[in-house]
Amino acid sequence: MPHPLRPFLRVTALGVILLAAVTSGCAKPAGEGGSKPPAIELLNVSYDPTRELYKEINTAFAKHYQAEAGGAK
Repeated sequence: MPHPLRPFLRVTALGVILLAAVTSGCAKPAGEGGSKPPAIELLNVSYDPTRELYKEINTAFAKHYQAEAGGAK
C-alpha cells in the first residue's frame, strides 16, 4: 500500500523544481556587479495630437448645448 503522503510529496517536489526553473533566470549575469541600469525616460504624447481637435469640439458642443438648453450654463 502506498504511503498516504506520496501524492503530496510529488506535487511539492514538482512545485519546488518548477519554482527553481522559473527563478533561475532572475540572477544578474556575471560581470555586472552593482551597475545601475540605464535611465528610462517616458514621454506621454497622447494629449498633444488631440489638443486642437478637442478645443474645437468643446467650443462647438458648448454652443450647441447653450442653444438646446435655452442659454443655461
